[in-house]
Amino acid sequence: MTGPLYDPQPKNPRQNWLLRYLGVQQKYDAIMANALLDAADDASRKIIDLVGDERIGSSARRFQLQLARRAIHGTIKVLFEDLYKTIQAGQSDAALAALEAGWNDDRKVLNRLFRNRTDRGRWEDSMRQGAVRGVQSMMARILETKKPLSQRVYYTRSLANGSVDRIINSHLATGGSPYELAKAVKSSIRPDTPGGVGYAAKRLGRTEVNNAFHAQAINDVRDKPWVESVKWNLSKVHVPKPGDKCEIYDGQLFGKDEVPEKPHPQCMCYITPQMEAWDSVEANIIAGLYDKYIDDNL
Repeated sequence: MTGPLYDPQPKNPRQNWLLRYLGVQQKYDAIMANALLDAADDASRKIIDLVGDERIGSSARRFQLQLARRAIHGTIKVLFEDLYKTIQAGQSDAALAALEAGWNDDRKVLNRLFRNRTDRGRWEDSMRQGAVRGVQSMMARILETKKPLSQRVYYTRSLANGSVDRIINSHLATGGSPYELAKAVKSSIRPDTPGGVGYAAKRLGRTEVNNAFHAQAINDVRDKPWVESVKWNLSKVHVPKPGDKCEIYDGQLFGKDEVPEKPHPQCMCYITPQMEAWDSVEANIIAGLYDKYIDDNL
């Protein structure tokens, strides 16, 4: 994975962990934004096409708006089907980014264990394939997710439909024009408008992709004998908030089986493995203390 946000061999933990993740998030933010813009335009066109002439009675207007609601729900259904596939792809890329970050931290260890560069490349390819195939089950295991991604996407879609319904009902009650309705619905779906469909979709996508990165980071260190603990780091974009668990966690060291889940949606704080001193790691390799891990994993 390459990108402008980080050096392929970053020099510090923020470059290695946070910026690798942000490279993935920016990619999928852009994909989701384009999907939302297309859906916003589609919903707006459907309202104008279906409602049409404003010189009609209230009962006919109500029937037309019911048709418009059905059409918009169809647009949102297609939107979230596409977002489901986008989020799945984003989760896989996020898991790969976390793997690469872990390998960068472990480069001294891996160079010592893999004398043959080809052998290491084959092992890395195998790990990548496993991460892509198993990201959903790994997240469920590590984060104890109660619902599969499909259900979480469906729930957010239902919230989005409810948001659109409130806009339509408001126009029914106030007698707003179809053009005003089309503008309101379009704004709700656009990704740059606070609240509404676009906000819910973007929040879901960012949260799910970030959780995949976090889960892979936890999963990757659990069995590594040279990692003693992990450290919680605040992201640069963290907004201070009284009682926020991220601020409580900041700088804390957690045991490898005690790493907290992300405490709120769209959290971009990150963990970094805390390794033993290299001299100690090298001595343990020579003494055979890591042989079981090497036999099981390498």
